[in-house]
Amino acid sequence: IVRIAWVFGVNGNNFIKTMLRLGKERGAVSVVNDQIGSPTYTYDLSKLVVDMIQTDKYGTYHATNEGLCSWYEFACEIFKQAKLDVEVTLVYALPKGDKFEFVLQKACELGVHHIIPLSSKRCVVKLTKDKFNKKLPRYQKILKEASEQSGRNRIPSIEEVKTIKELKPYLKDYNLVAYEETAKQHEHGELFHTLQQLKAGDQLLIIVGCEGGFDESEIQELNEMGVKCCSLGNRILRSETAPLYLMSVIGYSRELTK
Repeated sequence: IVRIAWVFGVNGNNFIKTMLRLGKERGAVSVVNDQIGSPTYTYDLSKLVVDMIQTDKYGTYHATNEGLCSWYEFACEIFKQAKLDVEVTLVYALPKGDKFEFVLQKACELGVHHIIPLSSKRCVVKLTKDKFNKKLPRYQKILKEASEQSGRNRIPSIEEVKTIKELKPYLKDYNLVAYEETAKQHEHGELFHTLQQLKAGDQLLIIVGCEGGFDESEIQELNEMGVKCCSLGNRILRSETAPLYLMSVIGYSRELTK
C-alpha cells in the first residue's frame, strides 16, 4: 500500500490546473493557509512505485516529494512560475500577411502582458478602426488559446492600433526600440544594461518595427519621448523574429539566471 498526497502532473485534474483556471476566471483566488503537505510530482511517484514493485518490499508506505508548504504557499508558487515577474508590453508595427497573428501567439506563450499594434510610416498594412474591430475577436481567440496552451493564469490585453505620437501614455519604467542602425554600429550594451537593472514588479515596453524598420524621423521622435535604441546582436532579424528574440531574452534573464 502506497499512501500519497497533493499529487500533481501533466495529465488529469490537479491543484495546479485548478489554480490556473480560477486565476483566469476570477483574477483573485482565496486559498487556505492552515493545511500543510508535500506537493508530489506524478513522474517522481511513478518511478518510485515501479522501483518498489521490483523489490520484495511489502507493507504500507508514505510516498511524497521532499519539503512542506501550505496550500496558500503552493498557490503563490504556481502563479509565480506561470508568469514573468516583470510586466512586458510589446508594441509591434503591423507586418504583412499573417505575421502579426504568429507573433501574437508566440509572444503570449513567452509571457507578454500587453500588446499594442503600431501603424508606422513603413507599414504596408493599414488597419482602420473598423477593420481592427472585425479582426479583434480572432486576435483575442489566439491569445486565449495560447494562454491555455502555455499554462498562463492571465490572457494578455491587446489595444487598438496606435501611432507613435499616441504611445506616450503607454511608456513604462524602461522603454526600448529595436533599431537596426544601432546593430550596424555594434552598440550592443543598452539591452544588456536594461535587463541588468530590471527588478521584480518593473514594467518594460519594447517596440519593434515592421519590414523595413523605422524611419529615422520616427526614431528621433521616440528618443525625444525617452525611448532608448537597442540592438539585438550582430544580425539583422526579420520583423516577426525580433519581438520573439526580445521576449526570449527577457524570459531567460528573469527565469533561468537565478
